[in-house]
Formats: sequence, C-alpha cells, structure tokens
Amino acid sequence: MGISGTEVAKEASDMVLADDNFSTIVAAVGEGRSIYNKMKAFISNGGSIHHMVHTQQLHGHILEPRRSQPGELLTAGSLGPMLFMGRLQSLLSQQQGKIKASTLSLSVLVAIEMFNSLNVLSEDGSLVTMPPWVNPWLLLAMAVSFGLHFVILYVPFLAQVFGIVPLSLNEWLLVLAVSLPVILIDEVLKFEGRFTSGYRYSPRIPSAKQKAE
Repeated sequence: MGISGTEVAKEASDMVLADDNFSTIVAAVGEGRSIYNKMKAFISNGGSIHHMVHTQQLHGHILEPRRSQPGELLTAGSLGPMLFMGRLQSLLSQQQGKIKASTLSLSVLVAIEMFNSLNVLSEDGSLVTMPPWVNPWLLLAMAVSFGLHFVILYVPFLAQVFGIVPLSLNEWLLVLAVSLPVILIDEVLKFEGRFTSGYRYSPRIPSAKQKAE
C-alpha cells in the first residue's frame, strides 16, 4: 500500500499502490492487456493483407482468451506464422479474387481459434494425456461455433451480409491443411517446455547406493 504501507514494505514490493485500493490492480492489468493486444495486433496486421471486413472480424473474435504468461510482442515463433499467413492471403487474393480470399481467410481464422482452444486444455500437458473429451463443454462450444460459421457461409442472406461465398470441399481441405498444424506446433512447444523445465529444475536426489558410499 503506497499510503499506509511502511517504507520497508515499499522497497521490498514489486508493485506499490498509490491509492491503497486493490481494484486499481484490476484496472491496471486490464489496461495493460488491452495495450499489449492492440500493439501485437498492429504489428501482426502490418504484414498481412486485409481481406476481412469488420463484420467478419467480429464473427471470428467470439472468444478472446487472456494471455497465459507475459511475453514479447514479436518473437521468432510468431514472426514465421505472420509472414506465412500474409503470403497465403496474398496468393489467394491473386488466384481466387477478393471475396473468395476473404472467405478463406475468415474460415482459417475460425478453424485456428477452435483448434487452439484444444491446446489450452493444459498449459504444458499433451492432448495424448489430456484428450479433448475430458471437457465436453468445450467440444460443444466448438461445435456451436463451427455450426454458426457454416450457417453464415451457406445461408445466402447471411453470406451476403458478411460478404463471403460458400466454400467447396477442396477449399475446406485447404483450410484444414493450414489450420490443423497449430495443434502439432503447440504439441512440439509443450514437449520442448517439459523437457527444458525437467532438465533445469529436476532435483538431483542421490540414490541409496550413493548415500551408502
């Protein structure tokens, strides 16, 4: 507490409240997350082609999970996917036209969001040890989200409102080919994290034979 706290407590603290109100922490964290997300979105969108209109972006941003841990705005792991998606959108816009590219971009975004929700079932556990059906509500939410996306794709009136067109089977296979690797990439990163954490922090407990010696 910045007002009622002692000087010793202030020196030892990582955060000092100027008004002695814990609700300030909530507001500060919310503002920090908002600034972080806006800066990251600005950096990400700067290298991509903007095919989606505002209504499509709102549809794709149904769920916005909080960041699990602090990190850099632009990392080596995020730069590659950003460049890849930008290049993919550019190629699609040249070959299929703006509306088709917009539809594919929106579908890829929705699919990645849904598949990534499986990744956050556990911060470091694999989907092999924690399969998706341990949380049936998540599977239901994914089914509803995909269902709503199919509705706006294949109901002519809604497709016209969102400025999209129906996708063929081959185009859906392309969407899955682009979005499914997000699960594999996260599994690799989780495995690396488990291996690194275990290597660095696992205690070296001497065996009974070593104690006897």
